[in-house]
Amino acid sequence: HADTRFTLGIGNPHNRKKLTAVFEDLGGLNTTFISKYSRIGSFDTTIGNGVQVMQGTVITNSVMIGNGCLINLNCTIGHDTKIGSFSELSPAVNVSGRCTIGDLVSLGTGAIVLPDITIGDNATIGAGAVVTENIPANAVAVGVPARVIKYK
Repeated sequence: HADTRFTLGIGNPHNRKKLTAVFEDLGGLNTTFISKYSRIGSFDTTIGNGVQVMQGTVITNSVMIGNGCLINLNCTIGHDTKIGSFSELSPAVNVSGRCTIGDLVSLGTGAIVLPDITIGDNATIGAGAVVTENIPANAVAVGVPARVIKYK
C-alpha cells in the first residue's frame, strides 16, 4: 500500500490551498509537520491538518491554527490567538496574545502584530510592519505603524 501523505511548504497561501485541493482529490492526506526544534504549548493548543511549523518557532497555550498554515522560522504566537486556514507567517513574525488572523493571510518577514488585533481574510501585511490596529479583509498594509495602502 502506497503512502499518500504529503505536506506543502509553498510560500503563497492561495497556491498552497489550490495544490492541497488537487492532491487531496488524488487521494493524498495533507500531513502536519512540526520541527523538533520548535516549542508548542501543551494546554488547549490545536494545530490543523497540513500545517508546517519550522525551527525556532514558539507557540504558547490556547492557540488555534487552521489547516494548511505555514509557520516559518523563529515565529512566536501568543496565547488565545486564532489563525485561519492556509495563512502564512514568514520568518521572525511575532503575533501577540488574543489576536485573530483570518484565512489566507500573509504576514511578511519580521512583522509584529500587537495584542487584541484582528486581521481579516486574504490580507497581506508587509515585511517589518507593526500592526497596531485591526486590518480589514483583502487589505495590503505596510509600515510602522501598519497602514492600508490598497485593497486586492
